[in-house]
Amino acid sequence: MDTNTTPQYLPTLSAGRHTSPEKGACFMEYASLLAGERWSDHPGCTDPVLAALARCVNDAVSDETRSSLAVDVPRVIGLIGDETLSLLVGLRAAAAALPVAAEHHQRALAVAALGMLGALERRGVVAAAAIDAAQSALRDVPAADEWGRAFLEKVGKSAMDLVVTGCTQAVRTAALAVSEALVPDPEPRLTAMLREAIDDAEHLVGRREAIAEPDLIRVGAMLARA
Repeated sequence: MDTNTTPQYLPTLSAGRHTSPEKGACFMEYASLLAGERWSDHPGCTDPVLAALARCVNDAVSDETRSSLAVDVPRVIGLIGDETLSLLVGLRAAAAALPVAAEHHQRALAVAALGMLGALERRGVVAAAAIDAAQSALRDVPAADEWGRAFLEKVGKSAMDLVVTGCTQAVRTAALAVSEALVPDPEPRLTAMLREAIDDAEHLVGRREAIAEPDLIRVGAMLARA
């Protein structure tokens, strides 16, 4: 399929992977199409951890909620950075899930959040919205925070200098924890988790540098026809 020209129509956002736009698209397949890349749910236009979070949220919400995410697809195009970006995305997801997660998920997320906070600190990143959110979330779950700190003391904090693989697992656990949480509003929490992570990524890399103005115009016209 040639993705370098504007398609005659846009696919419908739906769960899972798809072999072609005619069969629908997940959030990141949609992004690959708009970015002019080869059709894929793992396109190169987006940080891999942010892309993983987008796929998880895409698959965890209803059709109605998923369709509302279409306007956010263009935002992830060009959001690529170093491991700091991946760590902030993972941290944002963990922070969003910690207050509502079941105990077993809380412990895993506390370990991940503490590990990512440590990794960011070692990189000299000590001030960011995701950091503030994670620290606040850990204060809200003192038992999980204490358990996580004890675990890290046992295994050694250097072992938790998380990189992309660990951050990807963190966002998967966070999305699962929220989708399984005994709360009346899991879907708004999931969409907020993704949108706040996109906000963090935009702030880090500079949103207006991510997509050139002509591309924004083209994407806007395509969305208007959807």
